[in-house]
Amino acid sequence: MSSDNRNYPISKDHRSLITRQKNGITYFGFINETGSTVIEPQYLNATNFINGRAIVLKLDKIIAGQNDALGKNVVFYEYNEVLINPEGEIIAFLSKEAKNIVLDKDYLRNPPPITFKPLSPSLFAKMNKSKRWLIRKIED
Repeated sequence: MSSDNRNYPISKDHRSLITRQKNGITYFGFINETGSTVIEPQYLNATNFINGRAIVLKLDKIIAGQNDALGKNVVFYEYNEVLINPEGEIIAFLSKEAKNIVLDKDYLRNPPPITFKPLSPSLFAKMNKSKRWLIRKIED
């Protein structure tokens, strides 16, 4: 991982980002300082931990129905911007609505961007479409 123009893993709050490719899609997770995976690569993007919190893009597979002729589920994928703790537990949803995504390496060549920025341990900001800042306060 790269942070601050460095080309080696950076440990923040005893966690370092890792990536793993699956079907041409990059997934993000975390290892601890001994190199053990503590949060499996499952997120579409992730930040380093700051004050025991990281922002990640949590992917969800939604079953919309079933194609009886093929005997397969009809699915779509969406993601939310969420705040997690060092164990990978969700602290809060930063985004109010999930974003749909095509989970195909030809469409998803780069990780989707993380739009929220930490202002303090409990305040997060995102610029909305009308160029105004949206501030989210997370209660402990």
